[in-house]
Amino acid sequence: MGSGPGPSDDAVRALAREILDRPEYSYWRPGKVGEWLEWFAKLFDTNPVLFWEIVAALALTLLAIVVHVVWTLRKGLAMTPDGGDVVRADDRPRFADEAEALARRGRFVDASRAMQLGAIDRLVRAGHLRLGRGDPNTVLRRRLGETTLADDVRRDLLAAVAELERRWFRDRVEDEALYHRWRRVHAALDTTLTAA
Repeated sequence: MGSGPGPSDDAVRALAREILDRPEYSYWRPGKVGEWLEWFAKLFDTNPVLFWEIVAALALTLLAIVVHVVWTLRKGLAMTPDGGDVVRADDRPRFADEAEALARRGRFVDASRAMQLGAIDRLVRAGHLRLGRGDPNTVLRRRLGETTLADDVRRDLLAAVAELERRWFRDRVEDEALYHRWRRVHAALDTTLTAA
């Protein structure tokens, strides 16, 4: 079924003018800004105190925005990038301490997740794993399988990742054995990364 000729350009323009002339669009007409500026200019003569209060409030707001932008830029420029430095001794305890605190509260899946994040962080920092923040789990598993870790360490790590994914995304059953498995994975990584 073919469509007939549409409305003419003049008909479309007329309809658009009719719609824009409706009261709900009157605030956005170009004349409104001009009317507001005219009112503000007259305010200097009719109510100078209010005029200067408005000017002061706008000036303070502008000053606060400028100070915030300068502070943010200085803070951002002062931070040093934490690039490809070697694994530091304080990285493991941070994740391990968080995981231990979660495990004490019976949150073994969350504790295992903290240990997994620690393992990934350590492998990335040590140069054994290349991974972006947005990479999905399939990419993580594939790249873990390609690492230069010893076969048994890589196999245990992949098995722990698979078990955690099942618990995290499907079962969500707290399992202390899973947490202890991740602790063993970290111990093996300690040995492997220290020896490297």
